Amino acid sequence: MALSQGTIALHFTRWLEERFELPQPMLPDLSRNRIQKRQPKRYGAYGGLENLPIRNMIHLLEAKGARVFSLAMNTKHVDAYSMWKSTTPFVFLNTYKSSAHSRFDAAQTSWGILWLHKHAPRRDGKQN
Repeated sequence: MALSQGTIALHFTRWLEERFELPQPMLPDLSRNRIQKRQPKRYGAYGGLENLPIRNMIHLLEAKGARVFSLAMNTKHVDAYSMWKSTTPFVFLNTYKSSAHSRFDAAQTSWGILWLHKHAPRRDGKQN
């Protein structure tokens, strides 16, 4: 069900992009920059965050060009997932979770997974 909702979101995004000017993805390319464990402060600088608190994770993701969608599922089995479609990042969040859990999922799924796994090989062996 979560994957089929993601497919609908991809079609909807294509429709939106034909009619509106959406923000271009501005997530950093970490393929050439290795984040070292000894330098955690540099991680925030990649996203233009510096040392500022994030007031609204969804707004930040959308401002950076990620397409964020809600999953309309009454289940505790899927928290969130993210993916790249060409050069556009997508984040899908289950709204059945608490707002605190959703904020955590948005941060972990987007910044953690989208950034760090963008250049990892896919399961079929191809490059993302």
